[in-house]
This record gives sequence, structure tokens and C-alpha cells, in this order.
Amino acid sequence: MIPEDDFSSLDNFIQESRAMVQKVLPVIRQLLAAPEQENLLVALTSTGYRLFHSMRSAGALFHLEHLIAPAEAMETLLAKAQSNPLTLSLQHIALIAEVCTFTERGLELVAREKSDQRLAATAGALQAAIFELLQAESGKVGAHLTLEGITPEMREAFLNECGRLLATAEQEFVLWDFIAFDHDRVADLCRVLHRLKQNFNLYECTDFERLCMVLESTLHRYLQGEFFQTEYPERVFLRCIDAMRESLSGYALAGGLELLDMEEHLRAAQSLIRQPLGELLIEAGLVDPKTVDEALSLQRSAPGNLPRRLGEVLVAMGEVTTEQVHHVLEEQQRRHNQATNVMAEGGGRGASMPPRLARVPLFPQQVKVDGQILARMASVVQHMAALSLPAQLQPFVDELEQMIGSLSQDCSFGLAQQLQRMVHDFAVEYRQRVHCRIEGARVLENELDLAGLSGLLAPLLRNAVEHGAKQAGGQRTTLESKKCRISVSALCQDGEIWVSIEDNGPGLDLKKIAQHCLDQGMVDREELSRCTGSEVLQIFLNKQPRLADAALIDTARCTGLAFVKKKLSDLNGRMDIWSRPGKGTRITLRLPRHS
Repeated sequence: MIPEDDFSSLDNFIQESRAMVQKVLPVIRQLLAAPEQENLLVALTSTGYRLFHSMRSAGALFHLEHLIAPAEAMETLLAKAQSNPLTLSLQHIALIAEVCTFTERGLELVAREKSDQRLAATAGALQAAIFELLQAESGKVGAHLTLEGITPEMREAFLNECGRLLATAEQEFVLWDFIAFDHDRVADLCRVLHRLKQNFNLYECTDFERLCMVLESTLHRYLQGEFFQTEYPERVFLRCIDAMRESLSGYALAGGLELLDMEEHLRAAQSLIRQPLGELLIEAGLVDPKTVDEALSLQRSAPGNLPRRLGEVLVAMGEVTTEQVHHVLEEQQRRHNQATNVMAEGGGRGASMPPRLARVPLFPQQVKVDGQILARMASVVQHMAALSLPAQLQPFVDELEQMIGSLSQDCSFGLAQQLQRMVHDFAVEYRQRVHCRIEGARVLENELDLAGLSGLLAPLLRNAVEHGAKQAGGQRTTLESKKCRISVSALCQDGEIWVSIEDNGPGLDLKKIAQHCLDQGMVDREELSRCTGSEVLQIFLNKQPRLADAALIDTARCTGLAFVKKKLSDLNGRMDIWSRPGKGTRITLRLPRHS
């Protein structure tokens, strides 16, 4: 329901939209009578695009997602007609006429009810029809896109912006537990997906555009109060983002842009929120949109103490049978189960994921700015700024300082983002919820080689996630009884960089580690009796003969520690460990600055 304070603005929107529809309808009638007149085709393309573009832009301000859904799809169709790869046929013109009729009736309903909820079924059917037509038109040439006809600079700009938008969307979905109840932030995420969709539309990437539209539409439905049908909706969104990123990476390497498993991703995204029954019946060809609208009107007019479901109303009208209603609902459940199974197969512990859906590496190849190099560049520019330079050179120095500052911010944000994504992927693998906090990312960026840092942090983060929600006895807790919490922090201390990873798990099994040290001859029984827990850990890490030996007694976590310890020794660093039964573990890596 639109707030009362916006009624005046809404009325203006409705009046302006009606006036624009009235300008388009006469052109459609003339074209249907004489479709060979090219000047009328040009006029319809131009006036129709302005109408639907205006409807989509202004309607979004009032959150009229159902009213503007067909307009948004038609805007895409007419944009292709304007750029000449698509010629309007009688089928296109008839569909434009149907959308205009829907818009007229929809505006009347919104004027009365100040809501567009009753338009959901008809809007969904129209939008699907438009995209099916677009898919049919571009299927043969759009399956493998090469972005021909644009300059290398335009391609690079397209890839860079899409990469930034995908990274932003990924970061928000990784933090979904925190942002899900912040509707302003979710609305911002919708705008990111919308901008991404516009980018793909500009370069005729129909599959990408369609997937982005489904993701955006799903989030809008969530904002309007509908509920997700799975406990982990963010995993579906992240798989879609990974698929798009993988395709863009493939284009950069091989020159082809192809979205693999498109239909699978669409099914998974569309199953997140169940489609209304009316929309399902329209898609199945059992009823038409007008019949659904009539049934909805009857449903609303029923006495408050005798509410009836839409399916019951349609059966009473004689439009469908009970068996047909049950069949479409069963088909919807089947598709939902299929999408859920696909997601589970891709995200379960130990599952073998296809190469194209493999986890995003901690520091992907695109990140080419090293902290040490950037710090050195900053130092050189600072020395230049301190010199008495000619006046004509000063603007260049100022610009260099701004660029270095911007790069530093981007790299710091990218590091935190990649760490969050790594923790999220480990959480999916081990099937648990994890809250991760990262502090001091700027310290890591300024002081350390990020590529080398990934090898140190990856096994420690995996251990923290795997063991973080276990009880002292080794069994997993429920999410309600104890949440897994991980913190990653970095600071400069006495000429060293301290990087700490802390979890709230059961702590290390010091008795088992001590017995292993004794069995392997690392320490005798008398010396062991005098050792503290920290000293036992240091003996294990410093004197361990082979990593494989530790695995034999189920000390896989310590095997990871020993691996990190070995890498640290190559960097002249050391490791401090604090662990208490039932309290958790904190591991601090101490590295010389500029190591």
C-alpha cells in the first residue's frame, strides 16, 4: 500500500502515464491496419520506448513492481528495435497493444486501491511472454556473444563496470544475514542488479539481462512482504553471480560471452519465492489474465468470515477443475524441489562442484595491486610533492596522490570482501551459519604481499569455520544454541604485523596433542609433565617430523597449523596460539614488516 503522503505524486504519475498511453494506441491501430508502413514502425518504436521507459522509472519510485514489470520487459524489446537488430512484426505489435491495455487497466486499479498487488498474475504472464519472444528472436545468434562492433575501450569499460557491480552484489549477499532486515540496503542492492541488467541490455546480452531481471524481481517481491522458500536464499544469488563472473572471465580470455546452465539458474532463482496460483494457471494455458482478475475481484468481495482461496473461486466459476489446480501446484513443488536439490548438490560438504562453479579464489588474478608496491609508489609521490616542482607539474602530482588514495581504498575493500567470501564458502561447505568480523584490512594491504598472505590465512579460516560451532565433545551445536563467530584482525606492533584469527569453538584438544608428541618421541614423559598447554603446542609445531603423522591421530586441525608454521618460517615469522576448552582458539601470526 502506497503511503498517504505520496497520493498526490501518485495521481500525477497516473495522469501522465495515461496521456502517454493514449498517444501510443492510435499508432498501434494504424500499424495493425497497414503494417508495411515503416514511418509508423519508427513512430511506435520511439513513442512506445518513451512510454515504457517513463513507466518503469517513475513506477519504481512508488514500488509498483507488478504494474511496471511488463513495461520494463517491453522497454528491453523496443530498445533492441531502436538499435536495429530486431524488426517489429505483427506479433510484436499485438504484444505491445496488450501491454498498453494492461497498463490502462492497471493504472485505474492503482488509482482506486493505491496498490498493484492484484496485478501480479497478469503482469508475470505478460513479462514472461515478452521474454520468451525475445529469447526466440535472439536464441540462434545470442547463445555465444562476441560483442562485435564495439571498440576495445568500450569492451574494457563494459567488463570493468560489470565486474565492480558483481563484486558489490556479491559482498551484500555474503552479508545477507546482516542486511536482510535493512530494507533500504536491500533496495540499494536491487538498484545494483538493475544497473547490471542495463549494462547487459546495452550489449545485447539477453541471457545475462534476463537473469539479472529475475534476481531483481525476486528481491522486490521480498521487499513487498513475500517470503523465501529456503533458509539460505543468498546461496542461489551467489551461484548466479559466480556464473556471470565466470562467463565474463571467459570472455576476457577467449573472446566469447556465454552463460552456462542458464535455465538451471533461472529455475533456482524463480523457485526462491513461489509464483501466485493465478500466474501458474495462465502459464499453463488453463485461464486467461482477464479471468484471473475477475476471480480476484470475487475473492476480495467475499464476506470476511468466508474467505476463499483463488483456486476455489476459479473452480466455482467453472474455469478450471480441482485436479487441474492440484496439478499446477504439484508441478510448482516439483520445480522447487529440483532447484533445491541442484543447490544442495553444489553447496554440500564434500560435493564435487563443476569447475565453472568452483569457489572464487581468495585473491583472484584481477587483483594486481600489491600492498608493498602501492606503499612504495605512495612514498615516491610524497617525495615528489615535497620538491620544488614547476607549477605545470603540480596538477599531475596531485592527480597521482588522488589515484593512489583511491587504489588503496579499493584494495582494502577488495581484501575484506574476499575474506568474507572465503568464510562464507567454507560455511556453505560445512553447513553452518558463521558471523565473521574483519578489522584492520588496510594494515594488511599496506604492509603485506596479498598473494602470499592467502596461503597463510586459507587453512586457518577453514579450521575456524569447521570447528567453530562444535561443542567440547566434538559434536555440532544447533544454530540457536551457539553461533559460530570468527574475527580476523590486523595491527602493527613493535616492527611486526600481527594477524589474528579467533573463533568461539571448543578449543584444541591438548591431551590428544600431548599424547601424539609423546608417541612420536618429540618429548619425554618427564618433560611433558612440566609443560604448559602453550608449550605443548610449540613442541608439536616445532618438532613435528612429518605432516602425515598428525593426520593418523585425527589432528587435522593441527596439521593445518603445522603447514602455516612452515610457511611462516620461510618469512622469518612466528605464531602464537591461545586456546581454552569450551572458550575457543586464537591464532596470531607475527610477521616482520614488509615481509
